[in-house]
Amino acid sequence: MTGILGGTFDPIHAGHLAAADALREVARLDAVWLMPNAQPPNRPAPTASPSDRLEMVQRAIAGHPGLLASDLEIRRGGTSYTVDTAQELARRFPKTRFAWLIGSDQARAIRSWRDPDRLLDAIDFVVFNRPGVSVTADQLAALGFKDSRVRLVTIRTPPIAAQDIRDALRNRRAVDGLLPPPVLAYVDERGLYR
Repeated sequence: MTGILGGTFDPIHAGHLAAADALREVARLDAVWLMPNAQPPNRPAPTASPSDRLEMVQRAIAGHPGLLASDLEIRRGGTSYTVDTAQELARRFPKTRFAWLIGSDQARAIRSWRDPDRLLDAIDFVVFNRPGVSVTADQLAALGFKDSRVRLVTIRTPPIAAQDIRDALRNRRAVDGLLPPPVLAYVDERGLYR
C-alpha cells in the first residue's frame, strides 16, 4: 500500500519528514508520496509558489528511503480537493492501493471536506494522532469512515508549525533543526519567506 501525505508544505519541515517516516513504518506502507497541493480549499494561498514547494519537498526527502514527491495536484492546478485526487489516483494507478494519511484533527473535520461520502468510498485512510486532538474508532465510524478502509495509528513527531517557521524566517530568527538543511539552503537561495 502507498500512503499519500498531502499538504501545502509551505515549507516542508522536520515534523513532516518525521511523520512520513513514522507512518511508513508504523502503517507498514511500501512508500509515502508527499503531495503538495496547488491551492488548499480551506485556507489562504500558500506563501511559496507551487514549484518552490515541490522543489523543497524533493530536496527534503533526499536520503529518506520510501519517500517520494508527487506533483499530481500541482500539475492539475486549481483548488486541490482530496476527492478529485483520490479518483485520479485510482484511474492512473489501477493496480496500486492508496491510503490518505491524515491527522486526527483533519479526520474529525472530514464532513466539511468536499463530497465526504464519495471520498470515504474512494480511498483508504490512515489516521494518526495530533497533539491535543484525539479520535476513537467509534468516532471515526460515526463520521462515516468504514472500518475496512481506515486504520488508526499512533506516531511521535516533533511539534513544529510551518506558520512559526515562516514568521521566524520573516523576522530573521534562527530555524535550526526545524528545516532540513537542503530546504533551508533553498529558502535562502530563493529568498523565500523574507
